[in-house]
Amino acid sequence: MPNSPLIFDPFPVDILLDEFRAATAHLPGSVRRQDLTYQQALFNINGLIPGPGLEMIEQLKAESMSVIGSNHLENYSVAAGMPGRVDTMLAITLARHQASPQDPTILFNLASLLTQRGLVNEAVAMLDRLGASKSTPEAAFGYSPPAMLDYMRGYTALLRGELQVAQSLLQRSFNADRSIADASYALAVAQEALGGDPRKAFIEGFLMAYGGRPFMYCGAEEYEKDPLTTEEDQNVAPPTDEIFDLSKGTDGVLPQLPHPANNDQLAVMVLEVERNRKKIDDEFQAHVKRADALHKKLLARLTGPNPKPTDLTDEELMDRIDEANVCLKPLHRMKAQVDTVTEELTQTIQRSAELAAPRILESAAIRLIPASRAASRQIANDGIMFRRGAIQRWETAVRIRFKSWHKYSTGIAALMTDPEWQEYAKETIDGRAKAEWMGLYVGLVHNYGSYLPVVTEDAADSGQLLPDPNASQMALCNPTTQKGSIEVDLVKVPIRSLPITRPEIGISVEANCDKIAVEMDGTVGVGLDGVARIAAGGFAEASQNRGGDITIFSGPKLTGNVGATTGTVKDGVYVTFDSEGIKEVGTKVESAQRVGTAKLQTFDKGFVVWAAPPRPPRIDPKYGLAIWGEVK
Repeated sequence: MPNSPLIFDPFPVDILLDEFRAATAHLPGSVRRQDLTYQQALFNINGLIPGPGLEMIEQLKAESMSVIGSNHLENYSVAAGMPGRVDTMLAITLARHQASPQDPTILFNLASLLTQRGLVNEAVAMLDRLGASKSTPEAAFGYSPPAMLDYMRGYTALLRGELQVAQSLLQRSFNADRSIADASYALAVAQEALGGDPRKAFIEGFLMAYGGRPFMYCGAEEYEKDPLTTEEDQNVAPPTDEIFDLSKGTDGVLPQLPHPANNDQLAVMVLEVERNRKKIDDEFQAHVKRADALHKKLLARLTGPNPKPTDLTDEELMDRIDEANVCLKPLHRMKAQVDTVTEELTQTIQRSAELAAPRILESAAIRLIPASRAASRQIANDGIMFRRGAIQRWETAVRIRFKSWHKYSTGIAALMTDPEWQEYAKETIDGRAKAEWMGLYVGLVHNYGSYLPVVTEDAADSGQLLPDPNASQMALCNPTTQKGSIEVDLVKVPIRSLPITRPEIGISVEANCDKIAVEMDGTVGVGLDGVARIAAGGFAEASQNRGGDITIFSGPKLTGNVGATTGTVKDGVYVTFDSEGIKEVGTKVESAQRVGTAKLQTFDKGFVVWAAPPRPPRIDPKYGLAIWGEVK
């Protein structure tokens, strides 16, 4: 069934495409071609009908002689088709054709039913007779008659193994009338049988309700890739602005921030951040609390015995506000831009810290407090100026992205028809705005001050330096720390000490800005560590992310190393839950490549088997990320 215009969720292309391939693999060339005349085809059809059936057809033929009787039989044929009684439909249509052999619509319907019945060569004979008459049949449901004729010709050619002919006719049919989803599906079968890529025809057929609009990956960063030609394990849907009028959205504007020019201005800003956090955090928590209360009420309406269509539609709209489901190319581009400037900023801060490190050691060795203070101030001043351009570019990218996301999300919310859903969306968006503001505010100050010996006037007399905010809060997910992680093997025990073959068990901990995970594994390896070794076994991992979600992930595991380079692949089933219950169940594959302790590449792809209704996001405004408790 093609999607309804109201069903605008992304859909998993690869899974549906695999199911489609399995269901249609037998079609190409499944019928041996035999060229028949019209009379030969009728003879074959009658030969398949038993005596009582022929008598019934004669009675139906007599009734078909009148206009009223023919219309009555047509209605009866349609009714018989609803439960799939193809033979009854065929008998009625054959009788009506014998009564009116020149009627092009009846002849076309007869060819269609013969194809369904497996009498493909006989159907082609009927289509040939229709073509020779140069008459045009009427098509049901407002389809284009020429496009329907091309579809029937193309589909019968596909079944008879005439693949090039089938591809040409089916492509022409779908181009002429993009509401004929079956033509696009059949085209996908023909293209794959010819060794081509069926993806484009399959997706366009599945989403034909969108009238041939473009499609894109949703919630993915590869916005520039074309889902009609690129095979990616991602969800696909039409761009949101191709489906909805988002003009009622409003631009999001974050408050302005001054950029410090020297150590003293930065010291004041660092102290102000600590004082202002509580106020912004309270405002954020108030939005979250109201959104939670509204979500509980709305969830009760959705899980009731008869949810209203307006609730179901507004829930779909609310789900689109979540950036994991956003299908809007400008937002994807802006996220990519933020990622680019964040990487540049990280490298700039690292370079600044490397340049400052020797001078910091020298200033710490100065015994005279005034001289040490002056040296520290100069180091901080130089670091601030070194970083200013990269921080300004990062701030600009963050503001542009938030402005566009706010316009997009409020435009989506304006389409909601229920006042409570509108209020829920508003509280969620306002909470996100507070979190974005705190993330920008804290990020700007910390990016200026990280790894620099910033001093205040109050600390000058004692010679104390203002603590590096990143050093005191190691779990901050600002650009200087979000790339790093800590991994420790707690237990690594060989069960037997053999030089070549060795089973072992292990327990390891990994912590980064996103999550903390504890993994236990057991493997059997062949080879020598540090030279070349491969090991296979199983693992079980428990992790908690910054939002408080707990995930249990387990399955087979494969590791290998050549020299200092190590690769790991884990493939298994996961369950994610929080204090409200299970949130998600699915499967995923994780892989990582390291040289020594440095992680070079990571890969993490999953498929959701079941997911609970969306819950409001819980974002910590201090860090601009999901809550993960207080960092001490």
